[in-house]
Amino acid sequence: MSAILRLLQRDHTNISRLLRVLEGQLAVLEASDPVDYDLIVDILDYCRSFPDRYHHPLEDRVLEALRSRDSDAAARVGDLAAQHATLAAETTAALSLFLDARGGTEVSRDELIRTGREFLAHYHQHIEVEDGFFFPAAEKALRETDWQDIENAWVGPVDPVFGDREEEHYRRLRREVLTQHSPANTA
Repeated sequence: MSAILRLLQRDHTNISRLLRVLEGQLAVLEASDPVDYDLIVDILDYCRSFPDRYHHPLEDRVLEALRSRDSDAAARVGDLAAQHATLAAETTAALSLFLDARGGTEVSRDELIRTGREFLAHYHQHIEVEDGFFFPAAEKALRETDWQDIENAWVGPVDPVFGDREEEHYRRLRREVLTQHSPANTA
């Protein structure tokens, strides 16, 4: 398996971890208990700033290479750029709504829950399609030279939450995710 594909799959694993934390916060909100708006905002901010800026463009490059090797498989993946644009818009809208709520603007609990649940559903569905079809199709069709060309053209940053050098801004988020998903907490 190529290093690029391993990187994309690792990103999906990490994003899924964050989505589970967000699901937990939405459950708290549904129970009418005090929710951690800072944590929710950090998750949505991460989804806007890392996957939307770095992960998704890398997937777009892989799809471009897949089109040249297996146009039928690429067609089944669909318009990935449009899917990514939709996710970016949904992320931005959800972030804006939760920023408003955190800032004291009157936002209904139902609207927060609906927006959060829709965001989660679309993100999970997107990851499932990529993991279940897109990545296996790319692994099967692309040649080593294709992967090397993608890797040579790619200058991606270190992941600000899960990378070796965490960013100060995301330090609490990283700690929260690692605490919630440590072996002792995943029974």
